[in-house]
Amino acid sequence: MKKLLQISRLSLMIGLLTVTFSSQAFAIVHLHITPDAVVCAPGDSIQMAAAYVDSLGMEKDTTVTWSVRPKSLGDFSDPNYFIALKTGEGFIYAEIGDLIDSVTVTISDSIATGSKYPRLKIQPNNAEVFVGDSVQFQALYCVSADSEFDTTVVWSAFPDSIGYINSNGMFYGQLPGESIVTATIDTLEAWVEVGVFQKEENEDFFTYQHLIVLPKDTLINVGDMIKFTAYQVTDSGTIGDTIKTVDLWNVLGMSCGSVDSTGTFKATESGFALIEAIVGEHSGTALVIVNDTTPDPTGINTIILTRTTNNPRGYSVIDTLQEGDIWIVGGLPHPMNILNGSGIYFPIGCLKEDIRIYVNLPDFARVGTDTVEFSQPNVVNGVNFQVYAQDTLSEPYYFEKPLGVGIVFKRGLLDHLGIDPLSLSLVYAEVQGDSIAFDQTGTAYTTLDLTSNRIYSTVAHFSSLVITGDVGTSVKIVNSDEKQPTNFHLSQNYPNPFNPSTVIRYQIPKDEMVKVSVYNLAGHLIETLVSERQTAGNYQVRWNAERYASGIYFYEIQAGTFKAVKRAILLK
Repeated sequence: MKKLLQISRLSLMIGLLTVTFSSQAFAIVHLHITPDAVVCAPGDSIQMAAAYVDSLGMEKDTTVTWSVRPKSLGDFSDPNYFIALKTGEGFIYAEIGDLIDSVTVTISDSIATGSKYPRLKIQPNNAEVFVGDSVQFQALYCVSADSEFDTTVVWSAFPDSIGYINSNGMFYGQLPGESIVTATIDTLEAWVEVGVFQKEENEDFFTYQHLIVLPKDTLINVGDMIKFTAYQVTDSGTIGDTIKTVDLWNVLGMSCGSVDSTGTFKATESGFALIEAIVGEHSGTALVIVNDTTPDPTGINTIILTRTTNNPRGYSVIDTLQEGDIWIVGGLPHPMNILNGSGIYFPIGCLKEDIRIYVNLPDFARVGTDTVEFSQPNVVNGVNFQVYAQDTLSEPYYFEKPLGVGIVFKRGLLDHLGIDPLSLSLVYAEVQGDSIAFDQTGTAYTTLDLTSNRIYSTVAHFSSLVITGDVGTSVKIVNSDEKQPTNFHLSQNYPNPFNPSTVIRYQIPKDEMVKVSVYNLAGHLIETLVSERQTAGNYQVRWNAERYASGIYFYEIQAGTFKAVKRAILLK
């Protein structure tokens, strides 16, 4: 599968910083690019230079690897010279070892005449989504380098078969390919590229649904109406024909409006909800957020989202929002990419001041080369929010109004861990010594979306939020592609050897009383994982052996007259 382009990999990745401490201060070894911003016209050639800055602040010219994102903006075919190819905005990167620096690049036809303002700017300046996913664009009217503000524009997407964009700037991917999103106001125009990719079956989206509801991730105001439509999803995962007859439309989550038999939703109060379409045994959902436009007497406050990066100030800005905006997470590199597809809604009146939010993984996340795991076996995803008000950390930070938060999860991971999706919950997590305490106080209206694989909730404050689920119970595997089993079977556990947990799969062709047991090498029963009557189907159960010593163990299934035993190796 063609992976999402890691456009922000360099500007957002966690760099390995070399720090030299003194009694008074410390300095960070880093790169410094000259010029610190590139503004030019198509066809221009700009000489670039990079310097190595040591712990004493001394600069030394160095040879680096240059790149530009998006690649279509230009190239470095002539070393150290950036050749601008077409109009647009992006970043120029310098990289040597673990050190990275970046500067913005703006290429405009108007610059050739010596005038680059006023102009339009689109945020984010590029995006990648999966078919069926969405991304929110925002248009800014730039009066000068220091003055810009939100503006209403006419949005368009070409070709519209790849994706479409509504009047609020929300883009929806429909077919794999590339689309150009354009914002226009009077004589000003700006555009960005959007890549739309198809998920493979193990990428969770289309594997578990047979219909899709559009539009998705919609932000509307109290009193507005919007019509939702259900579409078929083909076996290949592409969007098919419109479903003309929907058995039932539902509103799940908060009571912020109603939906009629045609799929038309009327917003009556602020909040979030999932609009669900049910057709036979299948269902699909779409998120709608209702914004309260009542003026906030304290004014509209600003939210700056940041994360760690390799530059002198130690962080980079991911996005800048205001109250009333929704942030759809996208383009974050490993290890933060486990959050891509999540979203946060900041309702008007939720803040009394401007804030900066530092986004990171919880302290108990274990980051590998290309994996992220959590020390708690029942945690499937998590995020830590640190809020700074006037550059002072406030932890936890309580909002004037609860925020709406949606965190993504991977269905394949749930299957691997033996977690029932219906047992998922969104909770706060706090490290207390050697243990982690979970608390649901401050979360409400928790809603599970098995269509987009997100769990939503309102949250009263920001600290660490995690998705947890019940483990150690037998979970029936529901997959329309799997045939009904015709015989009994016990599979080899995976992984094997394992530490500290493994998944045991089995199948039964008819309803039976099932018992799955674990024995030590001496033949003593040490744990019973399943003991219940189960219907025909494919099952899996997760065994957590954290409290047992390394060694060989045996697991046995008894289902009616059927018995089978296999060996598992615990290697700590």
